[in-house]
Amino acid sequence: MADQVTPNELIEADPDSDEFDLESIDSDLTSLSSSIYNYKYENGRTYHAYRSGSYVLPNDQAEQDRLNLLHHVFRLCLNGNLCRTQLTNPQKILDVGTGTGIWAMEIGDEFPSAEVIGTDLSPIQPGWVPPNVRFIIDDATQEWEFPKESFDFIYVRGLAGSIRDWPSFLEQCYRHLRPGGKIELSECRTHMECDDGTYPQDSFTFKWIAEFNKISHSHGMIFDMFPNFEGLLRNAAFEKVEIMEEVCPIGTWPKDKRLKEIGRYFRAQFLDGAVDSYSLALFTRFGGWSRLEVEIEHHHLLNTLQDVPSTECIHPSWILGRQVADPKHGFLLSARHGDQTCCVSSSRHSSRDFTQRKANGYGVTGWVKNTPDGKVEGEAQGEEESVQKLLQDVNQGPRLAHVVKLEKKEIDTQEGESNFVILR
Repeated sequence: MADQVTPNELIEADPDSDEFDLESIDSDLTSLSSSIYNYKYENGRTYHAYRSGSYVLPNDQAEQDRLNLLHHVFRLCLNGNLCRTQLTNPQKILDVGTGTGIWAMEIGDEFPSAEVIGTDLSPIQPGWVPPNVRFIIDDATQEWEFPKESFDFIYVRGLAGSIRDWPSFLEQCYRHLRPGGKIELSECRTHMECDDGTYPQDSFTFKWIAEFNKISHSHGMIFDMFPNFEGLLRNAAFEKVEIMEEVCPIGTWPKDKRLKEIGRYFRAQFLDGAVDSYSLALFTRFGGWSRLEVEIEHHHLLNTLQDVPSTECIHPSWILGRQVADPKHGFLLSARHGDQTCCVSSSRHSSRDFTQRKANGYGVTGWVKNTPDGKVEGEAQGEEESVQKLLQDVNQGPRLAHVVKLEKKEIDTQEGESNFVILR
């Protein structure tokens, strides 16, 4: 058994330690820098070195230029605004997957009293930034080092495909928002259509997108997350969830001047960068394509988009949510047994999705939701024995450490009537 050190016992120093060896420290720093800055070179593009492979898009100068151009497209879609969320004097803002840092720097200029933090896998952000903005190299899919309830606003753009476990990611976002704090997710959807809602399935564009989705889906990378985001945010206990889509033309075909300008910039970033950025590593690493095959496909696709008159468009999307303003309200699960209802209540909103999934495994099904007045309602169908077993296991689990109580209540119901109990 190893020797233990008591709290007041002096710890003997190792005379051979390299703790104060400057050469050793320099070596450690060099090793750390190498893991971050020694980018992976592949098929003529560079990719992030830190957590290599987590993100399939490149990080070279061409990609940085594309990201900045896409940022301009998003601002045009938002009539010059940086986000759809209405912000009132936020004091701490987190930009997850900041990329070039352009959004973080501009929001920092807009709110000079706010502290803005941008995180990313690649250190491609500029050195000269507003004094209230800083950047951290970090993997957003790992446990965050920030204190809980740190931020007034969390902004996430363009991370679809790189986040594999969205429920866990959104749960982290929820935990790190202050009560009443807000989140905004924005993505460009990975399907195109003509302005009449149709799309020719024999076109090179349709075939390219179909192949892109097939390869990415088969490896757990879902780029078109928009249909799932509303449910994911609600399951993570966010309230006031809103979803919005815009029409973004690919090209200058609209008569409307605003849409024509949006389409001009979007087509530029799409043809000059996005097609290659999104598919080169994905197709060659996971799809079995050669670089030459990818380049030939790109050639056909670009010719189609440049030469064939069309009314193609894509849909940028935004999903907004808010942390519950009053975290003291709990939630519940209730299982009906005869004329009694067994209720399991917890004061931890962030565990709600976990509880629902766990309950389903016990044959207890139901719903929980936030009400406009900040309370939480819920009801579940199941046997009393199932809830007793659920409660027993929940009390032993690490993520629901304090279930408030198990209580039975007489209920007076009419057939087809929903019943719920609100516990504080």
